[in-house]
Amino acid sequence: MPRRVASVGARTSWLMAAIATGSGASELEEEETAAADQQQKQQQSRTTPAEGSLYSREGLIRYILCCGQDCSKRGGLRDKPSKPSDAYHTCYVLSGLSSAQHRWDLTYVNEDETILPEPKWVVSPCAEGAQIFDEEDRVGTIHPVYTIPQESVDDMKAYFAARQGF
Repeated sequence: MPRRVASVGARTSWLMAAIATGSGASELEEEETAAADQQQKQQQSRTTPAEGSLYSREGLIRYILCCGQDCSKRGGLRDKPSKPSDAYHTCYVLSGLSSAQHRWDLTYVNEDETILPEPKWVVSPCAEGAQIFDEEDRVGTIHPVYTIPQESVDDMKAYFAARQGF
């Protein structure tokens, strides 16, 4: 029976959205340990997941860059080496690459004390471990839940907030 290659590409962004959402919520509950956690993460090996992390950012980046690229004339990204690239997988593999290159933290913004604070995702370049790509090769940020750029999320929220009845 042939050995199956794990399907990593498109599932990466779904998994990263779940990780970002879960880690964002848990960080709010554990703010007092953030400094100690950060120091511990920096001491981890670059090939193993950091303490409390479910995956190795470096390992994921290496997999996508080495196995996910379709080097044919078609270009794009693919789910696994034995498959051709397509628009669907290119979108979600790029989202997974973005999630591995960036860190998302969930905060709450309270501009009006008469209503509940609004959740807000804050993004920064991930600086854990060795950087295995040139800075100009860092991909843009993709919202961890909606899989679209943060600016589009903000525009969408503003559009519906201005509508009567929303």
